[in-house]
Amino acid sequence: MKNVTGYDVARGLAGSWGTLAALTEVTFKVLPWPEDTVTLVYTGLTDELATELMQAALGTPYEVSGTMHLSASLARRLRHDGLGALGTSLTALRLENFTHALAYRKEALREHLKVAGFVKAVELDAHGSAAFWNEMRRLAVLPAGPTHLWRISTRPGNAPKLVAAVRRHMEAEALYDWSGGLVWLEVPATADAGAADIRRAVATHGGHATLIRADAAVRAAVDVFHPLSPAVERLSRGLKSAFDPYGILNPGRMYAQF
Repeated sequence: MKNVTGYDVARGLAGSWGTLAALTEVTFKVLPWPEDTVTLVYTGLTDELATELMQAALGTPYEVSGTMHLSASLARRLRHDGLGALGTSLTALRLENFTHALAYRKEALREHLKVAGFVKAVELDAHGSAAFWNEMRRLAVLPAGPTHLWRISTRPGNAPKLVAAVRRHMEAEALYDWSGGLVWLEVPATADAGAADIRRAVATHGGHATLIRADAAVRAAVDVFHPLSPAVERLSRGLKSAFDPYGILNPGRMYAQF
């Protein structure tokens, strides 16, 4: 929603892959680097419990700035000293603030989650937190190799069900971000990257899936971007027509018919 006429250009161009305009200048709004950082890491949680924990943490007033859940097998790929050797799933909650405020927020968050039944957590200081979140930022636990990688957006509470539905048809490793609202899904390399089964699970539980990494032959054989519903396709065509009436900007980059 916005209170001006015309198009919201920034939102429209974000994620359009150069199909609507060519950017000549970009301005970023930045924030100061936090004075201190701490990460609480809960171990051994199932996907369902982990998403409950992350949602509960983000629902508090203690300004949790990042949440992530890794399965045990993905956690073992970590280079972080200590965490990779635990041999269990990891659910991380990050807090960033001034040092004097961080101590209070950390303990208050611990107590809040303890009431919900989440008791034991490993604590990472600023140095350990930086190392861990740097690996997460780079998706270092999902390295390029003989696998395919999907990016799935869905409702956080539906994410474990969606992943479980995919796992009924193929092996899959899931990295949960945004409390489960964003799932990075690693699947075995196949001719269609598991597209049919993954998109059927997404259709059942809600969301959309984008194929991020696969061989060129696979990317040419399946739709990389999630199929559009008729209503969204109508809006997308209207945007494309308004921004690129002659169809010269990356035609077919996202959808063959655009």
